[in-house]
Amino acid sequence: MIGFAVRILRPVYDSQSGVIGYIELGEDIGQFIHAMKRQTGDDYGLLLSKKFVDRQFWADSSAVWQRRDNWDDNANFVVADKTTETDSIIQFQGEVAAVPGQGKVLEWFHKGDSAFVRGIFPIRDAAGNTVGAMFVVRDISGFYLAMRRTRNILVLVTVVALTLGIFLVLTLLNRLVFRRLEHIIVVATRVVGGDYESEIWVESDDEVGQFEQLFEQFRLVFVDLLAHVPELQEK
Repeated sequence: MIGFAVRILRPVYDSQSGVIGYIELGEDIGQFIHAMKRQTGDDYGLLLSKKFVDRQFWADSSAVWQRRDNWDDNANFVVADKTTETDSIIQFQGEVAAVPGQGKVLEWFHKGDSAFVRGIFPIRDAAGNTVGAMFVVRDISGFYLAMRRTRNILVLVTVVALTLGIFLVLTLLNRLVFRRLEHIIVVATRVVGGDYESEIWVESDDEVGQFEQLFEQFRLVFVDLLAHVPELQEK
């Protein structure tokens, strides 16, 4: 016969608050998972490896407890107890002995507006053999919504930062390049229209400044050439 219990050690203190011993308490794991269900709201399923369960014993115990013989439901394990009416929460098709010691997250899934995660961790006997596993379905809707809110905030912050970055870049380009090029175009238009007094101011030594200086030199040559046009006509 196979039985599972949760063992808890509580210290015993003397009058000087020194530990003089321990009391070991045990509770049937079937009752324990139902108590956990009431406290956490999570669902649990106790899986037993068929390697450690006698087939005839399982059939006999199912008859005694007036429950359905579920031996053939899964290839490698049987569901010994659960906190739900059906076995629908059990979504595991493998060897319980292969479950890592720290447990394993199996999947995330949605049901309506709620989000859940399925996980499993091993159960060992006194000899250290993995004889079963505890299957857990946890409602993570609160965490999932908080994660989505955080993601949305990050997206919003990123969009705002990119928008501000683009605005600053455009402002700098307008100040350092576009405005100065527009001034060159305005002066060139005035010179062609006969206003030979308009000048181009060289504001810096960058590439745009070199272009301003070159165009100012061209303007001076053009103005000087126009000034000598009457003399050339007389000749």
